[in-house]
Amino acid sequence: MNSPPRHLRFVDLLIFLASLLGLAVGAAVLLAAWIGPERLAKAMPEAGGGDPMAMLALLATFFLIGLPAVAIAVARHGRAAPALLALHLSGGRWLWLAPIAVLIVSFSIDEGILRLVREFAGSDVLPTVNAVIAEIATTPGRVVLAILVIGVLAPLVEELVFRGLLYGYVEGRFGAMAALIVSSLAFAAAHVEPIHVALVLPIGVLLGWTRLRTGSLWPAIAAHVANNTVAVLASYLLRSG
Repeated sequence: MNSPPRHLRFVDLLIFLASLLGLAVGAAVLLAAWIGPERLAKAMPEAGGGDPMAMLALLATFFLIGLPAVAIAVARHGRAAPALLALHLSGGRWLWLAPIAVLIVSFSIDEGILRLVREFAGSDVLPTVNAVIAEIATTPGRVVLAILVIGVLAPLVEELVFRGLLYGYVEGRFGAMAALIVSSLAFAAAHVEPIHVALVLPIGVLLGWTRLRTGSLWPAIAAHVANNTVAVLASYLLRSG
């Protein structure tokens, strides 16, 4: 019997992408049938986000399909899959140290970069995601839903993809430092918008370093969840105040 591989392979990434594409097509059809094409169109940020609940449903669907896609990608590894995604270790004290560090860095980076933008542009320039959160988190009930989707589900999926699958593959092929760099750059690039990329890149580096330092994905997940949850709560409190 062949022993399971110690690291993820490139084919695992291909399986993930193929699974994600197939699930996305099916989810798009079901979502359009559920909420209707018109509401779905209004949910898009470029359409002005005129339907917050449709927007939340779109985000939930997008991230939900990521979970089975990751599971399908590593299913062939059987019992070795959790270790290949760095889910086999708890992370110890970094489960609470990492969230504190990320929140400090996130606040400092946001303030620093956005202040520079205000100085040079002469106006506030915020990432689209801030506007999306502000549109959704308008009532206590919606805040709870936003925390579940944006604060918990989105970070979980992003960590599984970037510092689980991608990090695991690159580490096995090119080493831990290359994995930290590649996963951080890919994580930042996935946020597309230049101002958002600049804001999340340092966070991605810190999360990647946490993954490298602990050998576990759980501290990075905890830190990412803390960061996004605080962002949702802060948006609601600032709007209410």
